Amino acid sequence: MVNSSVFRKKILNFVDSMKDRDGPFWAYKLTKDSDYSVFSFCFSIFIRNTFGELQNIDQKTKEEWISFLQNLQDENTGYFNDLDSNDKFTDSEHNPKHLNLQLTTFCIAALDCLDSSALYPLKFIEKYYAPSYLNDWLGSLNWKRSSNSGNKVMFIAICLIYNYQQFGIKKAKLALDIWFMWMDKNQNSKTGFWD
Repeated sequence: MVNSSVFRKKILNFVDSMKDRDGPFWAYKLTKDSDYSVFSFCFSIFIRNTFGELQNIDQKTKEEWISFLQNLQDENTGYFNDLDSNDKFTDSEHNPKHLNLQLTTFCIAALDCLDSSALYPLKFIEKYYAPSYLNDWLGSLNWKRSSNSGNKVMFIAICLIYNYQQFGIKKAKLALDIWFMWMDKNQNSKTGFWD
């Protein structure tokens, strides 16, 4: 049987070991040989939150983390932008747009862990409010590569939920209803997947 306090300590020590001591305060890595990234910084917040460790972070540090994350958001689009995303994409399905959409969902979740939020609505999501656009977009995804399509639809749903819950945008809730209707209608009843 696993001793939970030992397990917790090992995980938190691992997170601390991924901090690049020569980099900025947010410089966390996924592995000891990788570069630091905003994604890894968000993961460090998620893990600390999971183990109740954020309550042990002093208020000044939390405010610094919140300010850093909020300053990544573009006021005009609502995206949280990784300035290095052009150097990170690995294929056409994981291009800078995909990475910034993913980072946006990570940043809003990390801000929530820190009892904070985005400063601006996620305006880039507004085109998905149109039922025809959302249905066409969902239908255009390559469902044979469900790991990528699944991430994309999850990110869009997260952003719709966020605009509705955080900013009270009712069109986002209506779009989310359409999102669920499309998912229900197109799910393969034999496999549970979408194809």
